[in-house]
Amino acid sequence: IWDTSRAKSVSLYGYKRETTPQLNALAESSLRFKFARSASSYTLTSHLSMLTGVYPSHHGARLVRQVYDPSATPSVAADFAAAGYRTGAFVGTGVLAARTGAAWGFEVFDDLVDPPVCDTHAWALVHDLQAVLGELVPALHNNGLPHWFQDFQRPASEVLARAAAWIAESDPRPFFCLINLYDVHWPYVPAEESRAQWVEPYEGPATGYLMRADGWDESYRMTLADSEHVRQLYDAEMWDLDRQVGAFLERLDLGRTALVLTSDHGEAFGEDGLFEHDDILECQVRVPLCVRPPGGSAPRVEEQRVCGIDIAPTLLDLAGLLDEIQVADGG
Repeated sequence: IWDTSRAKSVSLYGYKRETTPQLNALAESSLRFKFARSASSYTLTSHLSMLTGVYPSHHGARLVRQVYDPSATPSVAADFAAAGYRTGAFVGTGVLAARTGAAWGFEVFDDLVDPPVCDTHAWALVHDLQAVLGELVPALHNNGLPHWFQDFQRPASEVLARAAAWIAESDPRPFFCLINLYDVHWPYVPAEESRAQWVEPYEGPATGYLMRADGWDESYRMTLADSEHVRQLYDAEMWDLDRQVGAFLERLDLGRTALVLTSDHGEAFGEDGLFEHDDILECQVRVPLCVRPPGGSAPRVEEQRVCGIDIAPTLLDLAGLLDEIQVADGG
């Protein structure tokens, strides 16, 4: 799951820049859905919908209630575990911490994004205090990320390395693995190599921190040039993530492994004057979705409209478990 990856900026979906050559290559042996939309524009709720096959209105998690009851709305991870699979999840953001209920059904849930102390009640108080001071004291603002000790994310390189090590373990059971990659999420701060390749010279006030940047003038209105610069920063991160995922997939036995690649929501870069993903514009909910069975398939583009809740039954179907589970559930 490429967190915050909008279809509009993926070259596979007609974007003018070649941001995702590795994904393009993968699509040559996959089924690509042209009109896939996320079930939510928020990371946790969207991931839970993909794992449970139901909308947020059913599983109950939301921005102001960042937890759900897995006993009432089970995850497909539990179905895979019951079918004899080993199950692992490796996430790049603290938003998907185990305490939310997202860990249900996973034998391994690798969510150590920040130091363990950040999960304590004492640190929660420090976190809130830092956030308030960051707004009141300019020197402590730190581009909208005032908590230097905790940033809620880790790079794809670390997430993919840990997932690859787990997959390579000498366990005879088949595996179900969830991987969340958070790199293209705000703030858009690409590595120098990708920045040099994808970001044109620019002298305006916009940065990858957008309106949360230090010293941002709240009365300033972003121009088209500003929006384009921020989009280029995002493109650079997208290209770098695509490169890392391509290298990761080369290590897998794709002759025996099914793959579903998608995103939890998109992003806005000036459309209707909006940025990020606090709304429900098309660019904020239309996401890439490629499904590749073991060994691949003839390339095909499906124009049927699908949603994040379709991910769960798709996973079960790829494993040959869907009919079995439907019978067990009485329908």
